[in-house]
Formats: sequence, structure tokens, C-alpha cells
Amino acid sequence: MPKITLSPQQKTALESRYKRARDARECDRIKAILLSSEGWSTLSIAQALRKSEFTISRHLDDYLKKDKLKPENGGSDSLLNDEQTQQLIEHISEHTDSHIHQIVAYIFER
Repeated sequence: MPKITLSPQQKTALESRYKRARDARECDRIKAILLSSEGWSTLSIAQALRKSEFTISRHLDDYLKKDKLKPENGGSDSLLNDEQTQQLIEHISEHTDSHIHQIVAYIFER
């Protein structure tokens, strides 16, 4: 993985964005980029952030190739139709289930 080189302006902008970021995943990406620019190895960054080397390499590669900082998780498509979704929302609003398996059981019962 090539070392990331940042101008002073880029570094300042990333540090500022890090302070404003609310998503821990975005923060980890920014930290990885900043640490790489300061000469840290991928292994050292992975150990410091408690991530795999593969994940850190992907973060650095995403930044170099696509200037990507935010994760782009969109989730999966719902398997429920609109009516089923509304019924589930109503159920969850009316019942406080202690465990996710209780919600799953409710869905399978319907």
C-alpha cells in the first residue's frame, strides 16, 4: 500500500472533519488516513484502531482512488411489504420487547 501524502491544508481539513464527524466508521477512516500520512504502517494502524489489516488497506485505497471517507452502507431491501412494515411498526410502538428474537418471532408468526 503506498503511503498517503497530505498537504498541510488537506491534513487540517481532515482533522476538522474528524472533529465534526458523528459516525465512528468515518472517524476510523480519517484516523487511518492521517496516521498513514504520518508514516504509520498498515499493521500499526490496524493494531491501534483494532481493525484488520485488510480493512485498513481498503480504507486507504478507497481514499486514494475515490477520495472516500464515509461508509456507503445502504442496508438491504425489506422483505416485508408496506402493510407488513406498518403492522410491525405499530407492534414495536405498542410493545417493549426485551430481545430481538421476540421481534423476529412476532414477524414469523404473522
